[in-house]
Amino acid sequence: MHPFLLKILLFILVIQVFPARCCVEHEREALLKFKAGVNDSSNRLVSWTGDECCNWAGVTCSNQTGHIITLDLRNSYFYNFSWDGVMYPDYEWNNHSLTGIISPSLQHISELEYLDLSYNNFSGNKFPNFINSFRNLKYLNFSTTGLSGILLPYLSNLFKLQYLDLSQTNLLGIIPPQFDNLSKLQYLDLSLTGLSGIIPPQLGNLSKLQHLALSGMGLSGIIPPQLGNLSKLQYLELSYNPNIYISNVWVLSHLTSLTYLDMVRVNFQDSKEWAQALNTLPLLESLYLGDNNLTTIPTSIIGLNFTSLETLSITENKFNSRIPDWIGKLTTLTTLELLLCSFVGQIPSQLNNLTSLNVLYLWEDYLEGPIPPLHNLKNLTTLGILDVNIGEDIRVVVNKLASETLDKLELLSLFNVSLTGNLNGWMSTMPNLKELDLSYNNLNGTLPNVIGNLTSLEYLYLKKNNFTGEVSKAHLAGLSNLKGLDLGSNNLNLTMNINWVPPFELQYLFLSGCKLGPYFPLWLQNQSQIKEIDLSNTEIVETVPHWFWNLRSLFSIDLSYNLVRGELPLSLEHLTNLNALFLQNNLFEGGIPHLPQSLEYVDLSNNLFFGNIPYGLPNALIVVNMAHNNLFGDIPSSIGNLNLLQALQLNNNSLTGELPSEMKCCQNLTILDLGENKFKGQIPKWMGENLRNLTFLRLRSNFFSGAIPIQLVKLRYLQIFDLANNKIFGMIPQNMNFLSSMASLDGNNDNSAYSYFLTLNSQYYYNVSVSVTMKDQDLVFTTSLSILTSIDLSENNLTGMIPKNLTALHGLISLNLSNNHLVGPIPLEIGKMHSLESLDLRNNELSGMIPESLTNLNFLITLNFSYNNLSGRIPTGNQLQTLDNSSIYVGNNYLCGPPTKKSCDSDDEVNNCSGYARKVGDDLNKMLLYLFIIFGFGCGFWVVLWILLYKITWRNMFFHAIDNWF
Repeated sequence: MHPFLLKILLFILVIQVFPARCCVEHEREALLKFKAGVNDSSNRLVSWTGDECCNWAGVTCSNQTGHIITLDLRNSYFYNFSWDGVMYPDYEWNNHSLTGIISPSLQHISELEYLDLSYNNFSGNKFPNFINSFRNLKYLNFSTTGLSGILLPYLSNLFKLQYLDLSQTNLLGIIPPQFDNLSKLQYLDLSLTGLSGIIPPQLGNLSKLQHLALSGMGLSGIIPPQLGNLSKLQYLELSYNPNIYISNVWVLSHLTSLTYLDMVRVNFQDSKEWAQALNTLPLLESLYLGDNNLTTIPTSIIGLNFTSLETLSITENKFNSRIPDWIGKLTTLTTLELLLCSFVGQIPSQLNNLTSLNVLYLWEDYLEGPIPPLHNLKNLTTLGILDVNIGEDIRVVVNKLASETLDKLELLSLFNVSLTGNLNGWMSTMPNLKELDLSYNNLNGTLPNVIGNLTSLEYLYLKKNNFTGEVSKAHLAGLSNLKGLDLGSNNLNLTMNINWVPPFELQYLFLSGCKLGPYFPLWLQNQSQIKEIDLSNTEIVETVPHWFWNLRSLFSIDLSYNLVRGELPLSLEHLTNLNALFLQNNLFEGGIPHLPQSLEYVDLSNNLFFGNIPYGLPNALIVVNMAHNNLFGDIPSSIGNLNLLQALQLNNNSLTGELPSEMKCCQNLTILDLGENKFKGQIPKWMGENLRNLTFLRLRSNFFSGAIPIQLVKLRYLQIFDLANNKIFGMIPQNMNFLSSMASLDGNNDNSAYSYFLTLNSQYYYNVSVSVTMKDQDLVFTTSLSILTSIDLSENNLTGMIPKNLTALHGLISLNLSNNHLVGPIPLEIGKMHSLESLDLRNNELSGMIPESLTNLNFLITLNFSYNNLSGRIPTGNQLQTLDNSSIYVGNNYLCGPPTKKSCDSDDEVNNCSGYARKVGDDLNKMLLYLFIIFGFGCGFWVVLWILLYKITWRNMFFHAIDNWF
């Protein structure tokens, strides 16, 4: 062999035997510059010292060249399994995140093949433009980093890229069609980004693509048929894009390698062949459908081909049919979820054929019991049946499961299924149970001590039953794995002594309505992992101990409806995970503390708080309720920073000043209650121009003056409009018919902003409650507010006539215009307001007859026309017959007929009774006649006097005539 070739071979051998181990100096410096630009509060980069960067955490170098080829700084603290089995961010993940800037020095690591910065917090950083310089990059993961900006041209040169995950970032624009340049791409995830527009047909050119996830992006248009070219695609996720629709469901049949398909909230345009098309995918293992605009599910499928299907989840469609028999033939199924699809009839016995089933969930309002025997489901570990009207004794239900099933069962949820019976005699048959949810049933009796023997139990939920008796430490002594406990809305008495030390570390504790007080439970001091706590209405009467406010893991606190007293700490900002704080209906006093920036829901109403509203409220706030306290001063201008705010309730305080103009920035406001304060000035026009989502507006009992801004009657979602007891003058706006949410007769405002607000609140166990004055009562409403409509303009200085188009509000339930100076007749069309239950027009100057159309108001309960100038016969018939209190009409001297004592028996009497208006007219004519006579006499007298004074010849003739007369 030639000596030169021999040297080369020896050199290669040396390189392989003694690989390069020292990191490249300029790459080490690049890493140090990156480290200098980030905040590493959890010391994840503590090893980044010294010369040998190849040994640093997250860094891997090539054995041959010494260049850095891997930088893996993924935040491993991100995911945590919650009690419901769904993965949520760990509440501590942000404390372990790298923050700051992504230094452009990284571009000097030019041989990089693998880059992962996922689950760190780089919010405020643009997508780094230097990524395009990594020509060897094969793996790129920036998921959940908060990066913003655009992608192209920053990916155009990454021809070797195989894996790209940019999910849960703030990227904007459209999905770049140039993605098809990345021909080696096998994995692409852009889910939950700000990218929008259509799905580019060019994605169909990525012939090697195996994984495509585009969920939750606000995409629109059709699913391009070119996606059918992705013959190697195994995973397809397009969920939560309700504006995407599939024009030909058979396009999916071309994806013959597909094993996972998630199409939740993709519009199938009510396809009748969806099941037949998906039946052609022989390798399909997981199928998720939901809210697809489907109304048809076939009763049978010819040539059933779902031979590999393991997971079938169908939710929120409107089938209105029985569960089809072919589902009972999918014997490979391990998970079956049929949720809110309007399935009707009984639970089919064919489910007993699914012998491979591990997980079974049925959540169907229209299904009914009894539960069929399920003895063949011997592999079942999870059984969840919710909102099905079973109506059986719980022991009967348990006996329909095989003993092998009971031994394996880990989750049993029978939520709101009309169960009866008690917990005795069957709980010991489920030794491996981890979660038991029997909430919202009719179970009774005491809690057996055998609960304490379920040593694997992690979650025990028994809310809203009829359990009685005591809960002692014996019930909980063996539950060392317990993480969640809900005994709320039962008649239970917790008797653990003050020195009790629980054997568990709870994350969720809900004891609402149980007897826990009078003392605050000291055993909570050891629960350092607790996230959600509900001790509402538990008869606690003492102050909250200081250590409670140091439980930094707290996410939600509910101490409402107790007699808790004392002051809060000056600041709660150290509770960096706190999302909801409910302290309403207690005896808290002192000032309102500085609140944590993470807070979204705060209810401090019905306490003794005093002082000013804090200036720097958290920007994340969605609900603020500080009503019924002793707050004073102005609303701070910083209120304008709360652009997520949906409900602001400050009523019944002593707040003063004018409304700050910055409030117009709170454009998501749905509920605004500033009643019972001392606000002054005119009602601002911007309230109607900027707060376009207002559904509830209550400004009563203040010192507002001026006219009602016409902009307010253009709020199309407005349902509660209360300006009573102010100093408002002028006329009622003529365009009241623009209040379109009050014009609906169906009592269902599903499209209103408030309906959305209620939906949003439901996931936080909180229903906003508001005070509405109607039917001479102050009423409190919660969820039923969505069907309530009311206008109250009483106790002001309004003048003019009642606008005729007010009667176009056919859905209005309560109308109060009393104690004003309104004149003229009651509109004849008032009978068109068919929903009216309360009508109050007392103490005005209304005249004329009561319209006969009033008899069309079949729901009228409260009526008051007293102290006006009304005349004529009072209409009778229908609902008016039940309103027989004469005080309704008192103070109208020319009204006659029942229920007044003035008779309208004869026409003469009717004419006399109804002749008030004519009499007033005759008197007015006489008065005008007298005025004209006096005016004529005066004019004649002064003309004659002027002639006598200034016309000498006429004066001589006049006196000469007088002399001749006499």
